[in-house]
Formats: sequence, C-alpha cells, structure tokens
Amino acid sequence: MDAMLAAAGAATITWTATAIGAGVAATAPRLGRRAMGTLLAVAAGLMGWAAVVGLGWPAWQLARQQLPLGWAIAGLVAALVCGAVAVRAVRRRLQGTGHEPVLGRQLFWAMTLHHVPEGMALGLGVAAAVGGDAVAAAGAGTLVLAMAVHNAAEGALVAAPLRAEGATRLHAFSRGQLSGVAEVAGALLGAAAVAVSTALLPWALAAAAGAMAAVVLGDLLPELRRLASPPRPLAHG
Repeated sequence: MDAMLAAAGAATITWTATAIGAGVAATAPRLGRRAMGTLLAVAAGLMGWAAVVGLGWPAWQLARQQLPLGWAIAGLVAALVCGAVAVRAVRRRLQGTGHEPVLGRQLFWAMTLHHVPEGMALGLGVAAAVGGDAVAAAGAGTLVLAMAVHNAAEGALVAAPLRAEGATRLHAFSRGQLSGVAEVAGALLGAAAVAVSTALLPWALAAAAGAMAAVVLGDLLPELRRLASPPRPLAHG
C-alpha cells in the first residue's frame, strides 16, 4: 500500500507539470511559422531522446536480464515495430475522418501512449525505493524531478500545435493535460508490478519507443521541413 501511494503521489506531480506546460502553451498567442518550427524541433529532440535513452535503453537492459541475447533482440524489435504500426494506424484513422491538419491530434495520441510505459517505469522506481536506503530514495526523487521537467515540455508540445490548428484555448489545454493522466495509470501499474512481475515492462517500453520514433520520423520531421520552406507566392491571373 505504501508503494502504491508513493507511486500515485509521484505520478500526480508529473501530471501537474504536464498540465502547467499545457496551460502556458494554450494561453500564449498562437505561434508563427518560425516559432512553431522551433517548438517542433525541440519536440523532435525530446521525443528522440525519450525513445532511445528514456525508453529503448531501459527496455534493452531489462530484456537482457530476462532472456538470452538473440531472444531479447527479437522481442525488442517486434515490440518496436508494434508500437510504430499502432501510431501509423492512429494517423490513418485520423486522416480518414477528413480533419486536416492532424499534427496536434497525432502528438496527443503519441504522448498519451508513451506516458503509460513511462509511468510504469516511474512507478517501479518509486515503489522500489520505498523502505530502501537513502541512495535509492535520492534516485527516485531525481527521477520524479526529471520526468516533471520533461512532462511540462510535453504538455506544451501537445497544446501549441492544437492551438495553431485552430483549437480553442480550453480544448488545447484539456488535451495537453489529459495526455499526462495516462502516466498516473502507468505508475500504479508499475508499482503493482513490483509485487507481481516486471516481465512485461521491457516490451511495453520498447513499444512506446517505437511509437515515439514513428511520430518523429513520420510527422515531426516532414512538418519541420514544410515550415522551413519559404511560403509559395500566390499565383496571379
């Protein structure tokens, strides 16, 4: 019970940071091409870092503890592909609704999906530190702080594109902070896994990494290229 409460408290802190970032982006004036391009470049960097260092590397370490090298590689590759395919399927569904552009919606779903395994990692780290030594407690505190800063940026990265696509301030803020709610659920799952099993965590982390990479390569980079290109002059009669 103590571990579950600690995980819930830690996830509430990171969710609050997500809401703050979303609130700042939702209430700020709509961004121009250059400012939006800068924000998306930051998003690509953050999401690339999260895919490799925050999700992929822990998934690799955990998989190597559970399986031989060949099986670990095969399992992680399969999980990465599943995550990427899921994100592309979401994008095709959004395009099928006829609502364009869809970058804000795509970022919302990508952030929401990756917050679940990220929250599981948070819950595992915090729950494992409950009743531990001072070093473990300090490590858990550092993890919470790092995720809070990271999530504040992610809340803004969901809200700002939605505002640029015409969403109201309330809608942009609601979607931005809502993406962080999944981290609370993930943290509770992670804390419960400490008492049950951590066998599924590497595959969940790898699937999230694949989802993040798919959004960076398939959405953010093409949008950055479009924003970096000079606007085409209007044709005259």
